[in-house]
Amino acid sequence: MLRALTSRVGARTRRLDKLQTKLAVLNEQHDELDSQLQQAKAHATTLEKQAGEIEARVESMRERMNSVTSNKEYSALLVEMNTLKVEKDKLDEEAIEALTTAESLDAKLTEITAQRDEQTTLVAGAKTELAESQAEIKERKDELDKERDDAAADIDADTLRQSDRLLIEHAG
Repeated sequence: MLRALTSRVGARTRRLDKLQTKLAVLNEQHDELDSQLQQAKAHATTLEKQAGEIEARVESMRERMNSVTSNKEYSALLVEMNTLKVEKDKLDEEAIEALTTAESLDAKLTEITAQRDEQTTLVAGAKTELAESQAEIKERKDELDKERDDAAADIDADTLRQSDRLLIEHAG
């Protein structure tokens, strides 16, 4: 009976170890995805800010075009505006890609978070089961020790020492 309980405790300990290892992996994946998500959001924000700055420059050039006095100056401003518009379009596309990446990472993060929460629940349950098994084995061992002590009361000390030595040598 005691060996069966000990075996059960060992199995539950191994199960808990496996669950905790999986939880650690999920935590690591969660942290990595969260970091990637924050980077993607920051990158998208930076790109949007740069595109906004370019848009402001283009507007400023439009106003300057109203006050130009020569065709050469007007043409130069027009070329620069068109160049800035191309650059802004490129930044807008990159920002959209970064936001799409961020959305994808956010979805993965939500999935990993759900898995992590479920795994945390499993680990808590396994800890409870292990504690119950350990309490049960302690209780049973205490009962067996009492029974042994009661039975040993009628046996002389020399025979008990020899019995204990033999039990230790032959593992139980």
